Amino acid sequence: MNKIEAIRKYQQLFDELNAIICSWDPYGLIKSGAPKDEWSGEVTSILAGLCHILLKSNDDVIDLIQDVFSKAFSKEEFPRERCEQVGKEICEWWLESDNK
Repeated sequence: MNKIEAIRKYQQLFDELNAIICSWDPYGLIKSGAPKDEWSGEVTSILAGLCHILLKSNDDVIDLIQDVFSKAFSKEEFPRERCEQVGKEICEWWLESDNK
């Protein structure tokens, strides 16, 4: 894969993951009219983490989501239960697509 293909692939993955996070919208910011890049920092961190998780099970991805959002905001606001559904959705997306 050349540099341009790698950039396009990353942008595609970023856009797809961003859509999932925007759909989750943990603070309702997107629904309130915030720009679609509201969660870009967290999406970038999650995408980097997905590339480094070896097993990529639901639990691994849920832990990753919780870790990213807890560090960005607060651990109290992002207990594991709050991250479970989106973590499962992201894990399914990651494993079913050509992201490996």
